[in-house]
Amino acid sequence: MINYELSLLQDNPDWLVLLNAYAVAEPDQEGWVARVSDLDGVELEDVPQIHGKLIAFGFLDFQLTDRNDGVLYQLTSLGRQGLIRLREAPTEDGPSDEPVSSEIAAAG
Repeated sequence: MINYELSLLQDNPDWLVLLNAYAVAEPDQEGWVARVSDLDGVELEDVPQIHGKLIAFGFLDFQLTDRNDGVLYQLTSLGRQGLIRLREAPTEDGPSDEPVSSEIAAAG
């Protein structure tokens, strides 16, 4: 991961909220998750644009399915790496106390 992608995530906290929602969601057998649209602290009308940005920058992947399921999503390796690195990065208060999900760490 290059610093540009990491800085994009740092500069856009709503992106991190959405990425984290996919990181902790229960995937189907193939690793895909139904679209997340209800996020604490993120306006509902901003969620589609955030999905688009995360896909465009390679943090999130999508798959079109049938009419019943719609679109499914999953973190890319870049998205997982970004979450891990930002959780491990020291802040002004020291390293983050938030645990890295074992699912993220195992997949990265």
